[in-house]
Amino acid sequence: RAAWAVGLFQAEEPGPTWVQGDKFDSHAPRMDVDVEYQFEGGWGTNYDHIPDPEFCAAMCQGVERCRAYVWVKDAGLDGCPSQCWLKSGVGKK
Repeated sequence: RAAWAVGLFQAEEPGPTWVQGDKFDSHAPRMDVDVEYQFEGGWGTNYDHIPDPEFCAAMCQGVERCRAYVWVKDAGLDGCPSQCWLKSGVGKK
């Protein structure tokens, strides 16, 4: 079962986030864990072997059109099995 961390880049104060079950202060936006959003159309791309949602959030912050990201803890890849998806829209739960 894959663990999902979805971050939405909206005006929010930094707060606690989630990485493999641990909480720590973060400059990334709040993430929804194990919540799937439906998003159709728009721009999106994915990157394999991204070790944690913090790295995924940083990647999204570096791309002007990125408004949301999805980090998948175990996407079934060899080696580091996680994956990061960058998206131009937020979608609906």
